[in-house]
Amino acid sequence: MKVLFDLFRAFFMIGAMTFGGGYAMLPMLEREIVQKHKWATQEEILNYFAIGQCTPGIIAVNTATFVGHKTAGTWGSIIATLGVIAPSMVIITVIAMVLENFMDIVWVQHAFAGIRVAVCALIAASVIKLTVMAELFRQIEEGKVSREQKLVVKDENRVPICGVLTLMHSGMEVTPIDLCWLMITISDNMATNMLIDLLGIPNIQANIERLGLEGVQLNRKLFEKRPEFRGLRNYISGDGIGKLLEMLYKGEVVSKEASAEMVNMMLHQQCTNKIPLLLPGEGRAAHKTGEDDGITHDTGIIFAKKPFIVCFCNWQLEEGSEGRMNVQIGQITRELWDAMGGEPDEE
Repeated sequence: MKVLFDLFRAFFMIGAMTFGGGYAMLPMLEREIVQKHKWATQEEILNYFAIGQCTPGIIAVNTATFVGHKTAGTWGSIIATLGVIAPSMVIITVIAMVLENFMDIVWVQHAFAGIRVAVCALIAASVIKLTVMAELFRQIEEGKVSREQKLVVKDENRVPICGVLTLMHSGMEVTPIDLCWLMITISDNMATNMLIDLLGIPNIQANIERLGLEGVQLNRKLFEKRPEFRGLRNYISGDGIGKLLEMLYKGEVVSKEASAEMVNMMLHQQCTNKIPLLLPGEGRAAHKTGEDDGITHDTGIIFAKKPFIVCFCNWQLEEGSEGRMNVQIGQITRELWDAMGGEPDEE
């Protein structure tokens, strides 16, 4: 009986504490199932994820059923499945009862249109690199990493382009700051992975949680080949990345000096076909882009007369539509630029 109660409680917590759908639950599933309760091994949970993707239904619900059955047979599968779906059922029922009388109000409709984008956990693409930068400067501040220490480019670090480092010769020495410039300004994948190796995935994720970036998760390196990381993804949300950008603007990430240096790196972003597309001149947007199949993101701080933050997070786009979406991002940003006063006053 106790194991059934533990199954329900664990999966109820997973269902209640994660947002953004089944994929957003995966890191918490791994922590609860593998690390805390040891109901499955790392290899088994990855197999459950894989099977859950290939079978009808939500991946998190399917995984709950598999784990419950392995742990306590048929009753275990039923209890675990009920546990993971119960929070959603209760919360949505209450919300539906409350909102039924308000959904015809225009401002409520507009509010929900914004909320859908803000809280949805999305495949991160390269926007996740902002969190690597934040952890780098934290470790530099604490003396765990030196700005001038030398890291050696090795063949084993090479990954597919974006960037240029993977084209450079083995044995070349670079500093962590060199790698950060490459990672942010030209979205260099090899530089990113070298920094992740230096800083450690657990440390980066711990800093994400310390900063309170909801819906943002770094679970693996880019182009990860190690078997134990297969099936894991990195995630962002408009809410989480927006908060990080706001903290950078206010000088609250590590220190005012560190925040200013990070913003300066973002101001030198070389991928300018989205947010800055229709902005006048240069140095108006400190931003970071992200692209993958069916994905085009761009998030940044816009230095208009009244500075503002935008997070454009798009995925599951139709093939070939990314270019049109990029133009729309530029058009929306320009409209916001004009609405926020346009050119800032000269200092």
